[in-house]
Amino acid sequence: MQVQFREVDTFSLWVWFELHQSPSEEDLELLDAVLSSWFMIGRLGGYNTMNLQAMYAGNETVSFMNYDHEHSDSAFQATFHDMGSLEHKGKWCRCWFNLGTADELALDVLINALINFSRENVGITHCFIGGVNKEWPVPTMQVSVV
Repeated sequence: MQVQFREVDTFSLWVWFELHQSPSEEDLELLDAVLSSWFMIGRLGGYNTMNLQAMYAGNETVSFMNYDHEHSDSAFQATFHDMGSLEHKGKWCRCWFNLGTADELALDVLINALINFSRENVGITHCFIGGVNKEWPVPTMQVSVV
């Protein structure tokens, strides 16, 4: 799967997928589950680089580490706001997101998940983060779905 970043607006982000072939209903359900799961973690504030205590502790010190709840409570909230419905047209799929105040960590997590998803399930040839597809215009106003 090739990944390409286009113009990224985290408050109105389209993610585009070009598949090897037109997806089946099962393929669409699986891709929707991946995106919905990623969104739910973001909605709950999971992509917050201001509070990555275990990661920064390192493998040697994470056992029996003291979790700093005050730091966690004082960290800026980083939550996704909205997600549109997964749409498809031929070999193409797309989905709209408002990443709100979440960090770019969210995009890395999505890409990592999609790479494995593409290998094991639906073959994705390209994933475009942001921008538009000239052959498939986007609506001028996105309706919120929570």
